Amino acid sequence: MPLVVGLTALTSCGDEAHPTAPAQAIGGVAPRKAGPAIHLLAADKMPTAGAAWSGTETAAGDVEVLGPCHVTSLVDIGALDSVRRTWSADASSPRAVQVVAKFADNKSAWRAGQVLEAWQSDCADRVTGTVGPLREVAVSTGAGQAYRVAEGDRATDVGIVRKGEYLSVVTLVSSPAKLPEDSTVAKAAVKRIAATF
Repeated sequence: MPLVVGLTALTSCGDEAHPTAPAQAIGGVAPRKAGPAIHLLAADKMPTAGAAWSGTETAAGDVEVLGPCHVTSLVDIGALDSVRRTWSADASSPRAVQVVAKFADNKSAWRAGQVLEAWQSDCADRVTGTVGPLREVAVSTGAGQAYRVAEGDRATDVGIVRKGEYLSVVTLVSSPAKLPEDSTVAKAAVKRIAATF
């Protein structure tokens, strides 16, 4: 008889003893958010290129060509999802744009990275200006690269970060005097983007 009473007491406390609570990961840490937007630099984290940023604009999707060497958008080369943030100054330059794109898998993102490298390697045939070498950037995670395109009174530094199924491209446009020739500003942006992964 005491055994039956004990079992009844254990089975009857279920709902009241364990109220419904939001699901959490082990250790009480909320699960990490996913998606391209979490890899956009915060408004105040984009390195400046000669003048302070006066505003930012963020938009879902990316259908524009990014940088003078790019032929199509990242969506056109297989990105499934993308987001774009633009930094602007009071004058027409400097200007910065970051796009983060998510691909189907790591291999698809790697292939897209190979397309970006091919665009850079034959860019000198398509632009009137000088295309600098593609330099590796030491990053905390993933792979980073940067290069410069100088066209008259305008320089564009391009940075690329690839990690897993993600690919991010950042461009900074300013006068050549405001952007160091070794793409220091783009390299700083690449390091900060890589740190978001």
